[in-house]
Amino acid sequence: MWACSGAPKNDPALDGSDGASDGSDGASDGADGSSDGADGASDDDLVGAHDGTYTITMSRGGDHFALGVATIERNRVSAEMLSNAGLSVTVAGRVSQSGVITVTEAIADDGSTIGIPEATVTRGVLEATYTVDGDEGVLVGTRDGELLVQTPVRSFDGSYELALVRDDVEVANTVLDIRRGGFSASFTTDEAIFDVDGFVTSDGVLVVNSVTGGEVQAEATIDQDTLDIEGIYRAGERVGRVVGRRSD
Repeated sequence: MWACSGAPKNDPALDGSDGASDGSDGASDGADGSSDGADGASDDDLVGAHDGTYTITMSRGGDHFALGVATIERNRVSAEMLSNAGLSVTVAGRVSQSGVITVTEAIADDGSTIGIPEATVTRGVLEATYTVDGDEGVLVGTRDGELLVQTPVRSFDGSYELALVRDDVEVANTVLDIRRGGFSASFTTDEAIFDVDGFVTSDGVLVVNSVTGGEVQAEATIDQDTLDIEGIYRAGERVGRVVGRRSD
């Protein structure tokens, strides 16, 4: 998503070689998001090709690390993420027509150093690499429910014992029944009772496409060999782990 953390602003000089001018009509070619290259209009005055709301997951060392939301509006980016260790990160930047986002601000509430060396947005899918105090990870996001167009699969049909764990304490549990690739489940925690509906993709990702009773995000995967479930969930400002196993 973001090209780099705290990247310097582009040199305003028009030298005709770095995308600041296209050499034909003086209009910028849009490589840095400052103009669309067709009529000289500022990107800030247009609805950008990548505008929308992205649900994002951060993974590190093969494990889910954080959940968040990124919003792109008129080519300006704002995002917030919360980790299962309580780390809160906010990011701001700009996106070019080509889908590269340049960060203008990346702040962690605990003073950690955040880096985003490489990122892209392509056809509603956001992919990036990031570092937190030097530890590398991967960030993936989808815009406005893009995953919902995928076809559910029956490979993982069956019953699963599923639990939500926060601070090493189980806060809710349920039985997850997957039938014809789809599922419904209900959770009761100290904060809320909420129901989720979704489906399973061919690579075992549990996609939640409907939540009632609370503001909840979740990302979990069924291991294709062990059929164990590992993931992360977020309910408001609380983040925990999703764990489960096949029970039939």
